[in-house]
Amino acid sequence: MIHILEKKNCVGCEACVQVCPKKCISFIQDEEGFLYPIVDVKNCIVCNLCEKVCPTINFCQERKPLKIYALINKDSSDLFCSSSGAIFPILARLILKKNGVVVGASFDNDWTVRHKVVTSNDELSALLGSKYVQSRIGNTYICVKKKLDEGKYVLFTGTPCQIAGLKHFLRKDYLNLLLVEVVCHSVPSPMVWNDYLNYVSNGSIKDVINVQFRNKILGWFDYSVVIDGVDNHYVNESRFKNIYIQGFLHDIYCRPSCHACKMKKFSSGSDLTIGDFWGVSKVKRIKNYYNGVSLCYVNTIKGGDFLREIKDNFDVYLLNDIEIEKGNVLRGAVSNVIPANSKRTEFWECYLKCLSLPEKMKIIKKYSQDKKNIKKMVKFFLKRFVKFFK
Repeated sequence: MIHILEKKNCVGCEACVQVCPKKCISFIQDEEGFLYPIVDVKNCIVCNLCEKVCPTINFCQERKPLKIYALINKDSSDLFCSSSGAIFPILARLILKKNGVVVGASFDNDWTVRHKVVTSNDELSALLGSKYVQSRIGNTYICVKKKLDEGKYVLFTGTPCQIAGLKHFLRKDYLNLLLVEVVCHSVPSPMVWNDYLNYVSNGSIKDVINVQFRNKILGWFDYSVVIDGVDNHYVNESRFKNIYIQGFLHDIYCRPSCHACKMKKFSSGSDLTIGDFWGVSKVKRIKNYYNGVSLCYVNTIKGGDFLREIKDNFDVYLLNDIEIEKGNVLRGAVSNVIPANSKRTEFWECYLKCLSLPEKMKIIKKYSQDKKNIKKMVKFFLKRFVKFFK
C-alpha cells in the first residue's frame, strides 16, 4: 500500500486514489497546503494497485525528442489569449472536431485549479493560459479511461508528473490518446495562492471575475499578472513586481517533489512537450516573435502525426542542432530539476507563524528578493522606457 515516508516522494497526482478498488485512500492537506494520500488500513485489501500506478515508484526512462519545432500561431486572437505560441488551442480544436474530449487545468468558481473535461469549443477557453498553482486531478483519470474505452479521442494536458500518473493508471497504450505535457518549473502551494487571492481581494474572492498569470498587454517577454474584481483591478503588474509570481520563481513554496522530480528529460511518456521558447532571439531566422513563440518537442510518432494535421495554422520552424544549442532548447526546466530555495524551511517557519494576510505577504516579499531580481526589474523598466519614446 502507499505509505509516504518523505514528502518528496509524492507528486500529488491522485492516481492511487482513483485506482483503489476499495476507495480506502483519501488525500489530506498538510501545513503547506499540499495534498498527500492516507490509507484506511482496515479496508485495504493489499492489492498494491496504488503502488503500481504511482509515477514516483514506477518512473519511465529518459528520452530524446524525435524533432523540435518553434511554432507561432497565425491567428492573433489565439496568440494573445495564450501564454506563448498558442499550440494547445489548435490541438484541442482538432480533438473536439474528431468528436473527442479535452482535459486540462481550469479555475473553479472559487479560483481553485482543477483538471476539467471539456467537450465543446465553447468550454475550451477555461483551459487556456497558464495556472501557476498545483491542479487537483480529481477523478479525471477515470473519466479519460472511460472515454478511451468508448473509442473517443482524448487530449490530456498537464505537468509531467500528471502525465506520468495517467500513463501508469491506464497501464496500456491507446492510439486515440494524445498526451501533451507542459514544461514545468514547479507547482506552488494552493494554500499560498488562496491566501494571496484573499489578500488582493480584501477577503472577497467571490468578487474576483478574472485571473491571468500571463497577460500579454506589455508583450510576451514582459508579461503581467492581472486579477480583476467586479468593480476594479485588484492586480495589474509586471511579473517582476508581483510577489506571488516572485515567490514561485524563487522556489520558496513549491511542492517538495518538484525539487526531486523524476519526470525530466521527456520521461513522463508524453507524445508532445510544449513550452516557451525564451531563447528565440538567438535563432536569427525567426523574426516576429514578440507576441509569443512556443517550443514543441515531438516525443513519439503519434505526436508527430497529430502535429502534422495542424501545421498549416502556424509559422513552423524545424530547429537544427546549432539552433537547439544556441537557444538553450534542451536546458532549463525541460531537463533539469529546480533546486529548492536554501531558505525554504526558514520561509515556512515564518509564514506559518503569521496571524494576518499582510504579514504573510511581507514574508513572501522578504524571501523572494535578491540582487539578481533587482537587476532584471531595472532592465525591464528601461526597456519599457525606451519603447515609450520610440
